[in-house]
Amino acid sequence: MMPPYPAKVTIVGPGKVGMSLASYLMTSGVAREIVLVGSNHAKAEGEAMDLMHAQASLQIPVLTRTGYPSDAAGSAVVVITASAPTPAGMTDRNALAADNAALLRSILPPLAAAAPNADSILLDSKRTMPLSVRIDGYLGVHHVCLSLPVVIGASGVERVLHPPLNPAESLLFTSAAHAVRHVIHSSSPAT
Repeated sequence: MMPPYPAKVTIVGPGKVGMSLASYLMTSGVAREIVLVGSNHAKAEGEAMDLMHAQASLQIPVLTRTGYPSDAAGSAVVVITASAPTPAGMTDRNALAADNAALLRSILPPLAAAAPNADSILLDSKRTMPLSVRIDGYLGVHHVCLSLPVVIGASGVERVLHPPLNPAESLLFTSAAHAVRHVIHSSSPAT
């Protein structure tokens, strides 16, 4: 087995997505330390204990623990998978945009204060993958984040790729940009 990658990763929101990521990071040896931060600290503690039990049986040397935003200090990467609770029967996740925006406004400042340089990527080699990035001019779209293929390297996003799209795909892309912009404006606090 290869030694663990020398990185600390903090995951804010140890729900289904956050725990899938934590499990991957632990079993792949990508991180040497995983910190789980959740609003329900007891649940996060239970999730960390489950990972520690799995780690012990697999003999993977990764420190897994719970913490608070201040425990993100020294993290190479901070991943936020936290979101506002989804009411039963909800089919339009855009309805949570205002609550999620408020949640981010509350958790980003302490995370940024604790881990101001948490922007490096855990990869030594370049990799192309889809990622939500700020669009500035592609197909006439500006100032909105959408998924595009990007080249990721040790310094983070190294290049955003602009794939050629046919007219129907271009229309779908610009329509998605308008929909996202509408959600952003409708969930922004009144000034």
